[in-house]
Amino acid sequence: MPTGHGFSHVGVSTHDMDATVHFYEEVLGFPHVVESVTRVTSGGTVREVYFEIGEGQFIVFMEAKDVPGIPADYDTGINRALGVPLGMYHFALRVRSLDDLESRRRHLESHRVEVTPIVDLGHAKSIFFFDPNGIQLEDAQRAAELSKCDLLTAMVGEFPELQGVMGRYYALHDHEPDEVADALAEQYLPRFAGDVLPATGAGLALAVADKLDTLIGIFAIGQKPTGTKDPFGLRRAALGVLRILIETGVALDLRELIRSALESVTADIARLGGKPPDEKLGEEIYDYMMERLRAWYLEGGGGISTEMFDAVLDTRPASPLDFDQRLRALAAFLKLPEAAGLTAANKRIANILRKAGDRPVAAIDVALQVRLFKRKAGRTTVNDSAQRGAVTFAERGERKRAPE
Repeated sequence: MPTGHGFSHVGVSTHDMDATVHFYEEVLGFPHVVESVTRVTSGGTVREVYFEIGEGQFIVFMEAKDVPGIPADYDTGINRALGVPLGMYHFALRVRSLDDLESRRRHLESHRVEVTPIVDLGHAKSIFFFDPNGIQLEDAQRAAELSKCDLLTAMVGEFPELQGVMGRYYALHDHEPDEVADALAEQYLPRFAGDVLPATGAGLALAVADKLDTLIGIFAIGQKPTGTKDPFGLRRAALGVLRILIETGVALDLRELIRSALESVTADIARLGGKPPDEKLGEEIYDYMMERLRAWYLEGGGGISTEMFDAVLDTRPASPLDFDQRLRALAAFLKLPEAAGLTAANKRIANILRKAGDRPVAAIDVALQVRLFKRKAGRTTVNDSAQRGAVTFAERGERKRAPE
């Protein structure tokens, strides 16, 4: 016998169709696609309204009027009517992302719908609220990981180079959203130097998360690359993260990304009874990634020198995109005819301040004070003590002048 292929629709009842239509169409945004009125042989009518909730699925409300055997005042709230705890019967509606879920929650609040905070159920993150009929609804964003599911298949087991590619096909076959399916394929990008980058937001996020998780996990268990050996492809992973953040123009804080990923890895190691990573591992990983970035710039043929790279690295920018913008601004500045003179002046000032020791700049008595000025014959002069102070400072500067 042929089997079914999911629900055609779910039917529930209402005593106030107008309020129900307003809630599902205006508040929840589900299109009102079909409406019909059926006359019952024994008397009365049943009004039906269909709402499309996505992917060819419908929820149908029925309102009975004067139908024999159907009371006019029964409880349309399924749980209350059955006398069971709230939540035992409810309808869960899928939301694509956590951002969408939070947006839905704020939208419901703006329409004065009482809604819960986001609840982490482990397998999903959800919000709960009631419709005008007392029916409990749930908006759920699945937290289940699909990114590596295709690694368990015989196809990828036989042809490892198809990882991600097959994941996309399996996701489409299972009616996952297109963006999710594309992200499963894009998580491995870039696969090699010069390869294309993820084109979707979900793919970009998944690619960065996957590469950072691999990089930080391997470092945390003490298997970082040594010499020319890099069996886990960590150099490629590090450069992949940096290329994505720079070339797609995403200004994310790299240190914060490393810290967040390191927290998760540390928790996993602790759960397995392993030795916790060194407290300085985050900075070590940051430095490792910056060295990969150095090689990328120097081998890229864009006129970037080691001195230019070190000058920007000395500021320890948090965002790789900010690093790139600073480096390119420096390269453009050094092409100006005034660059040599300004650079020499800046170096001289830096040397003077460095030789001044730990004293703050404000402690060096060079500020002109108004009380030292006198007005004579329409011109301004300074008194003898001020003049002597200026001469003394000038002599001190000459004696301590840094080499050009």
